[in-house]
Order: sequence, then structure tokens, then C-alpha cells
Amino acid sequence: MKKSANSVLTKKKPLEKRVLSANDIAELKKIIEDEIKEILSFNENNLKEIYNGNGLANENNISGNAFAFGSETENIHTSVMLAEHANRALRGNLNALKRINEGTYGLCPICVANNHETIKDKNDWEKVKNNPNNYISYQRLMAFPTAKYCIKHAKK
Repeated sequence: MKKSANSVLTKKKPLEKRVLSANDIAELKKIIEDEIKEILSFNENNLKEIYNGNGLANENNISGNAFAFGSETENIHTSVMLAEHANRALRGNLNALKRINEGTYGLCPICVANNHETIKDKNDWEKVKNNPNNYISYQRLMAFPTAKYCIKHAKK
């Protein structure tokens, strides 16, 4: 029997929870570091535009034209909103790097707690790190490298 396009599209493949390898973490770390560089570059260019391009530095050029002043104010507002969004993304990426450095990247804290994992010493920590059920799926991390929670426990 031939499968219809609808049956193929609606069938979801479960996300694989597995212990992340050193190569997985290195690959994800590079993605995060590249994203941080991109955000910092965006913020630098955005600030230059606000102060030198269409924004505050040109305030004297538009003082006699109310329409131009309103337009420039809107441009500045948009630039500030974009900078705030970029800074939230930057914080998420920096937090992900912190988790990588602490050795907790990829672990869902709720899954760890739900699996009754208690960490009293290094041996307990190794058990937590070797339990695939404690991890965020690799597919989710590739799509959203700053994810702190697995799909099941992500805020909806």
C-alpha cells in the first residue's frame, strides 16, 4: 500500500536523548561562539548607526522638519529594540558557554531532578552525566544551542 503525503508528514520521529560526546559539545560550542561574534558585530554596527548614521548625531539636520524628526525617532526606537533583543540572545549564548565550562551543558535540570538524581560526590555526578534520560536531545541543541531544558520541560 502506498503511503500518502499526509501520513508521512504527520508521523513524528521521536527526539533522541543520548549522552553528548566531546565532539558534539565542541561542535555546539563553535556554533554558540560564532553566534556570540555575530551578535557583538550586530550590536557594534547598530550603535554606530544610532549615533552616527540616522540617529542622534544627525539631530540638528532634522530639527526643522517634524516628519523627519518622527521618522528618526522611530528608527532609533527600532534600533534600540533590536539591540535589546540581541542582548537577550547574547545572554543566552553566554549562559550556554558557562554551562559548557561547568560540564552541565545539555543536561535538563528537571529531567535530572525527575530521575531522582542526587549529586553528593564525583561518582554521583558521573552517574548523572552517563544517564541519557537526563539530556536535552542533540537535535534540539543543534536547532537551539542555548536550550536549557528538553522539549518536554521547555516553557510553552
